[in-house]
Amino acid sequence: MKRTPGVVLLADLSHHNGEVDFEKMKADGIDGVICKASDGASYKDATFVANIKGARDEGLLTFAYHFYRPLNRLEDQIRNFLSQVALVGGPLGYALDVEPSPHSVSGVDEWTMLTPQKVQEAVDGWMEAVQDKMRVIGFIYTDAPFANEHLQSVALGYYHLWLARYIKILPKAWQNYIMWQFTKKAVIDGVEFPCDLNRFEGTVEELSAYMAVDFKS
Repeated sequence: MKRTPGVVLLADLSHHNGEVDFEKMKADGIDGVICKASDGASYKDATFVANIKGARDEGLLTFAYHFYRPLNRLEDQIRNFLSQVALVGGPLGYALDVEPSPHSVSGVDEWTMLTPQKVQEAVDGWMEAVQDKMRVIGFIYTDAPFANEHLQSVALGYYHLWLARYIKILPKAWQNYIMWQFTKKAVIDGVEFPCDLNRFEGTVEELSAYMAVDFKS
């Protein structure tokens, strides 16, 4: 993979990406991973712990994310994510994945079933609770069209933005983004199936400041 000086690259990993050889991944220019930890109230990604530990063994930065399900209880989703990150400890960054969530029967995006106030309470409630435990400000993953419809509160701009930016539009609630997911089809040595790839405009040392070193019990 061709490297750009001053750019840190992080690969998204979950069970969808199959087997991972982290030594080969690092040799191909990857600096870190963002691993799916949990989804909704109870789903736990079976590859999370192994992916985090494998990445750390090669000296890669590690982040974890939770996919939010609007119709699941907030408290259950907080508990689900925290139970996963407790298995791996720090240093670890974290993010909340806020994007369309199709209903299992109707296919309708569940976010449309919530009022703007309920959306704000859900996202801010999760972020605030996890920040309280992990002691660093986390990331919200979203794209501009979705965010401009559902995440309109400027208060959410307090959290770091991890932007799915396939078109050059910044969500109105944010002034800038910290991380940019620029492709969903990256082919990386050591990763069985293509994955999402993200870039951070800075150094590994600068990005490590966004990671929690220890967790509040």
